[in-house]
Amino acid sequence: MISLKEGSPTWPMFGAIHPRLGILLYEFVDMLRMNGVDHVTITSLMRRKEGDSGIHELGRAVDIRLDFDHELAFALVKAINEKHPYSNNRPEMRTAIIHATDAYGDNGTHIHLQVSDE
Repeated sequence: MISLKEGSPTWPMFGAIHPRLGILLYEFVDMLRMNGVDHVTITSLMRRKEGDSGIHELGRAVDIRLDFDHELAFALVKAINEKHPYSNNRPEMRTAIIHATDAYGDNGTHIHLQVSDE
C-alpha cells in the first residue's frame, strides 16, 4: 500500500508526474514488496519550495519515508542506480539517493527518486 504524508497533494497529482518516474516508483515499491515491506509513505511528490531545484515541481522526483530496514534501503538504492542511470550526460548524478532533511521539522531521512528529462 502507498500512502501520502498528511498535507501532501492528493492522488490525482500522480497524473502529472513524469512517466519514467511513475515506472521507477512502481518498480521501487514492487522491490520493497518482494522484501516484505507492505507500506510506503510518499512524503513529497509535487511541491514548490524556495531554494529547491524545481525537480519535484516538474513531477520528476518523489521522496519516500525511510521507515523500513536501512540495509534494505541502501541495497535497493544501489540496485536502482545500477539499473537506471540518471543521465548519460551527467554521470555524477544518481537516480536514487538517501538523505535527511529537517526542512519540515521532522529530521526526515528519506529516499529521493528522480528522473532526468533527457
